[in-house]
Amino acid sequence: MALLQVENLTKEFGGLKALNSVCFDVSEGEILGVIGPNGAGKTTCFNLLTGYYLPTAGKVVFKGEEVTNLPDYKRALYGIVRTFQHTNLFPKLTVFDNILIGCQRQHKSTLADALLRRKKFYSDEELLKAEVKRVLAFIGMQEMADMNAENLSYGDQRKLEIAIALAANPEILLLDEPAAGMNPSESAGLLKLIKEIQKLGITTVLVEHDMKLVMNICERIIVLNYGVKIAEGTPYEIRNNPQVVEVYLGKRK
Repeated sequence: MALLQVENLTKEFGGLKALNSVCFDVSEGEILGVIGPNGAGKTTCFNLLTGYYLPTAGKVVFKGEEVTNLPDYKRALYGIVRTFQHTNLFPKLTVFDNILIGCQRQHKSTLADALLRRKKFYSDEELLKAEVKRVLAFIGMQEMADMNAENLSYGDQRKLEIAIALAANPEILLLDEPAAGMNPSESAGLLKLIKEIQKLGITTVLVEHDMKLVMNICERIIVLNYGVKIAEGTPYEIRNNPQVVEVYLGKRK
């Protein structure tokens, strides 16, 4: 059984179908790419998978359980975690505290424990701080722990956003254009990072316009155009698909 199943997913905005009866599965542990030109419906698809939007029709099934109508925060509790197309950080907080916020899914103590300053609250806090240090080491940002997020370079802000998502202990990580605005060196570092994330057993779905990154890292690719899935296959199959080539390069005369 697939980790994530998408069945006839449709989203209408007024009379516009931003996504139209899209179907695909995501296997546990794979890196799946979702590509297409601007306006193809890629981010809309992500918003439906994570509960930011509710679909007009269709359903989303995670680990055999339908989550179609669950809000985003409940899907995050299930282990469906995402990053955003534009950086979404707490700029005045340190790198450490940004990641600590991402750990809250793992916090077991209650509000009463916090208000009454019970031992369980403090022990939980120590465990979460240890988790932040682990994520910092994994992402390679230990020396930046005390910097405010707003003072990071753009590339490091993108890495921090991924670190926050990892701190939520995801089972499936959805990355929305993580290489946007990165220089070639930063993109190469991102490629290595995503491969390391896969080694942790985390499934990754990637929306990206950087074709070099997509072709070098994704095991399978889905292509959207005007809200419709037009192709699915390996990087080799997608690269040589006439319909995909036409969408990106235009029809040969």
